[in-house]
Amino acid sequence: MFSIKKKLVYLIVVCVFLTAVILGGIGLFKVTSVINHNSKSALVLVGSAEKQRLNVIISNLEQSVNYLEDITVGHITDFNSIVQDESYRKKITDELEYLSYSLVSNTNFALSCYFRYNPDFFSSTEGFFWLKSSASQTFMPEPCTDIQGYDSDDIEHVGWYYIPVKRHAPTWLVPYYNKNVGIYMVSYIVPVYVKNNLVGIVGMDIDFSYIMREINEINPYKTGYAYLLDQRETVIYHKDYNFGSKVEKADDALEETFILSNGWHLVVAVPKKEIDNEKRQIIPFMIIATLIVGLIFIIIAVYQVGRVINPLLELNGAIKEIAAGNMDINISFKSNDEIGMLAENFRKAIRMLPTYMYKDALTGIKNPAAYKRSVSEYETKIDSKVMTEFGIVVFDVNNLKTTNDRYGHEAGNKLIVTASSYICHIFKSSPVFRIGGDEFVAVLQNTDYNNRDALLKTFDMSMSNEKIEVPGAKLTLSIARGLALYDASLDKTYADVFKRADDAMYENKKKMKGVLK
Repeated sequence: MFSIKKKLVYLIVVCVFLTAVILGGIGLFKVTSVINHNSKSALVLVGSAEKQRLNVIISNLEQSVNYLEDITVGHITDFNSIVQDESYRKKITDELEYLSYSLVSNTNFALSCYFRYNPDFFSSTEGFFWLKSSASQTFMPEPCTDIQGYDSDDIEHVGWYYIPVKRHAPTWLVPYYNKNVGIYMVSYIVPVYVKNNLVGIVGMDIDFSYIMREINEINPYKTGYAYLLDQRETVIYHKDYNFGSKVEKADDALEETFILSNGWHLVVAVPKKEIDNEKRQIIPFMIIATLIVGLIFIIIAVYQVGRVINPLLELNGAIKEIAAGNMDINISFKSNDEIGMLAENFRKAIRMLPTYMYKDALTGIKNPAAYKRSVSEYETKIDSKVMTEFGIVVFDVNNLKTTNDRYGHEAGNKLIVTASSYICHIFKSSPVFRIGGDEFVAVLQNTDYNNRDALLKTFDMSMSNEKIEVPGAKLTLSIARGLALYDASLDKTYADVFKRADDAMYENKKKMKGVLK
């Protein structure tokens, strides 16, 4: 009877020999298609990554401007009043200017933010304009351009106003040189309508030189490059073509096109000459490497077979420990072969187990087990007198039982998921836990702790904008919340802080239901 060792040796020798012969022969004929495929895959990989980076810039700006448009419409309750009542209009403008500063300051890559009134009804300079200072990198108020001081077709001065107004739709402008501020920029603008009346526009700008740098840094292979086209496939930015020109598909280059979320086309290319050079280098290398690697692999494999059994026994023992509930396992075996890969992946799997243990299945945020662990850590810090600043916000989603009873549990789950996303969106810098069916907790820290009042105000003011569509109805998100800050002179335990936050939440819930006496 052959031992496992002999079986493995014979199997490896035969497989290596057959693999070397078959793959070596096939590889000589298929190398061209393989390299072309790999080249295309490399372009797709690079292009996909860059597409994602650019889409983040685009989506961040779109979300902020759309959100500002929602806030603007929400503030203007009556079109006639804002036209006729100057004090009312100033109050609305001041509120929007304050909110827009906070919004643009938290929008990555934003250069400016503005809200301009329709000059047909208001002064042609009325509104506000925030511009990032190149010196301080903070947003400063700037004078508003006189819209009616230029022709409507003067793109470099007022195209940002007239183009989206004429289209009656949110618009990404092609890059242009803004003579008002002396910067080559790209803008996203949304017209603001109240009961079909154009109040004005809201928008933000990006310094297009940043986009150009992003494009220039895309260089697959040694001689690869990238360029940007608009929806009509005319040049927005190309190292060899002028703005607005047409680019013919290059026969001497391999290209891949990626459609960005705003309709622009990102094209990533590499000259075929470089790919052909790689082919000529790989063919002789394949022949020699196949022979050498095959021989070396057989020699090494014979030696390694004797070391296979012990690692397998160690892995088997680790599996038994996990089955018994022991997660504190150390797998000592390491190597660069398949068994080593198995051991390393097993170690990674063990490290990932706590992640899945502490993740809420419905919302994807931290679950009660994770919250219990976090509470224990805070208790330790409080007991050891090293605790500094933190706050607790307790949330309770209103109307969950009514939603479940009236529209079904699927609708209730949708309400919980929407509430979770909204809480996480507001409190970005703090861990958020789902501790019950409709209960959430955010432990405030860092910037969220420092900006807690503004965040809570935004939380309360913007909540009504969150809608949950269920069969036959559109529900408005409603969440009661309560805040408490850790005070070393009052709080002996974490539970003391939580109780005050929980009490505050129930008081808030009473107010929201109109039963507070």
